[in-house]
Amino acid sequence: MTILKFRNEKVSFGESENNIYQKFQNMKTKINTRFNILFIALMITIALSKSVNAQFVTIGKQKWMSKNLDVTTFRNGDTITHAQTEKEWDEAGKSGIPAWCYYDNNPEKGAAFGKLYNWFAVTDPRRLAPDSCHIPKFRDWLRLIDFVGGTEIAGLKLKNSKDWSKIDLGTNNFGFSALPGGLRIKSHFIDELACFWSSSEDPDSKENGIDISMGEGTGIIWGVSLKGDGYSVRCLRD
Repeated sequence: MTILKFRNEKVSFGESENNIYQKFQNMKTKINTRFNILFIALMITIALSKSVNAQFVTIGKQKWMSKNLDVTTFRNGDTITHAQTEKEWDEAGKSGIPAWCYYDNNPEKGAAFGKLYNWFAVTDPRRLAPDSCHIPKFRDWLRLIDFVGGTEIAGLKLKNSKDWSKIDLGTNNFGFSALPGGLRIKSHFIDELACFWSSSEDPDSKENGIDISMGEGTGIIWGVSLKGDGYSVRCLRD
């Protein structure tokens, strides 16, 4: 008896037409199923890629994240301490423990503005930034400020055109969309400011990291803050 084999399906010429037809249908179903799985996987990959790219804007030769970082784990999967009380936040700062919190300890604020991180989380060797990204150094921030027009006007051009009070609204010329995510100093939260950590340490004091801030008016300033303070984080594409 002659037997034909299509992948895992054997078809004998002695079989009835119905059996042969059914085996061909089974084989067709398997092929279609495999194709559909591959197609769905491809579409998911493309969608994820577009989603990731949509979170970045090109400003000059830099690619900046267009929203505040909002992660609870380092790149290797280790959990970052969620300091929910004044005592927990204070102890993390004194002990050099990476930590994050919501502004005013309010998860609804987190949904809008991302999380506030201490400097120890920003510079932890396990890496706070997602894959293919890094935390900007102070010189990276200076390059951004220079490109958008300098310190006197950078705040206006980088701030979002909504979410701020009317007198503090920005024009968001480049899509950076700086938000008034505020900051944390010990138990105190201060709003109506967009404050970001750099990964650079104050050259004059190992107690401090260098930060960038914008708020009232059109300008932008940089300064130094205690490493235990809580600031927003933006990332750069590698």
